[in-house]
This record gives sequence, structure tokens and C-alpha cells, in this order.
Amino acid sequence: MSEHYINKSILLDEAELAAGFACEPEDFDALVDMAEYGVRVELGDSEYPRLEVLGVCSERFDRADIQNQDYRAEWVETGKGWNKTLSCLFRKLGGINEDLSARFLRSEDTGVLVSSIIEDLKRDVEQQDFFNARRRISSLENLKDAGLPCFRSGGGLTSGGGDDAHDCRGRNRGPGKRIIVEVAYVWG
Repeated sequence: MSEHYINKSILLDEAELAAGFACEPEDFDALVDMAEYGVRVELGDSEYPRLEVLGVCSERFDRADIQNQDYRAEWVETGKGWNKTLSCLFRKLGGINEDLSARFLRSEDTGVLVSSIIEDLKRDVEQQDFFNARRRISSLENLKDAGLPCFRSGGGLTSGGGDDAHDCRGRNRGPGKRIIVEVAYVWG
């Protein structure tokens, strides 16, 4: 019998993790340990559904690694760096193509991103492709606060629903030390 699980991508910041530990992570492995602990504290660690950390991606170290071989990560992949992980997440959750992702990630200019997505959204509605239209709208949902598309507010994070991404930082400190932790809620 196979297990049903839902993937969630959690956006964190090293500064918040470091404050909880009263030290900066010296390398990627130390950051992974801090991030795994931080996610379990942030999300809780219940028996059902069970929380499994699948992978971690660091902006500062430009590195991503799988932490769990039992469940398939959707966005984090060993060998990918920060931009490739985000580009994958943007494409799968928001329908944002690689060219637009690359342009956005070079500048993180939300104005260019919004106008391009609005043009794609208009085309989706004209073609009655409401599935992609809904994905594009949700990619902009928390853009002003998160600074990145596709990351919803951390306050809306639940163990149910579908695969999605949430900004669980206390505040947006901008680029440099952001972390993505991909988790699975395993329902059995």
C-alpha cells in the first residue's frame, strides 16, 4: 500500500535561524541541521500527518540537496542551485516560463514580473485556459510581502490541500540568505 503525501516548500531566512541558535551556520551541512530543526519548530512535529523534510536549498551557498530518499521532492534537487530551484518552483506552481524566471531572478524586479504574468493571464482567459489562469493569479498572491512569486503567506500553511509554497519568515530581509526547505506531510 502506497502512502499519500503533500509537498510544501517553506521559505526561511538564515538570520532568523541563526538568532534561534545564537550562531551563524559555518557551512551548508550546519545550515541544513538548523533548517530542519527550525521547520519542525515552525510547523510542529505531529505523528499524523507525519512531517518529513525532503530537501534544503540555500541561497548563500547556492546549493540544494535531498535529505530524504523515501519521498519525491518536487522542487529541491541535489546539484541544483538557488536559481534553478526557484525556477522549477515558479514553473510548476505558477506556470512561469524559464525565460521570465531567469529575467526576474537576475533583478528581482517585481514590476517586470507582474506585467509579464498579466499578459500571460489575459491570453489564458482569452483561450479559456482557467487552470493556468488560476496558477498565474496565485503566483502573485503574496508577491508584495514575499518578494518572490508563488510563495503564499505562512499564515495560510496547512498540512492538507495541494502542493504549494509558503513564506514563513518573520519579515522579508531581501536576497542573500534565504532558504527553501521542502517538506512532505505524509498521510499514510
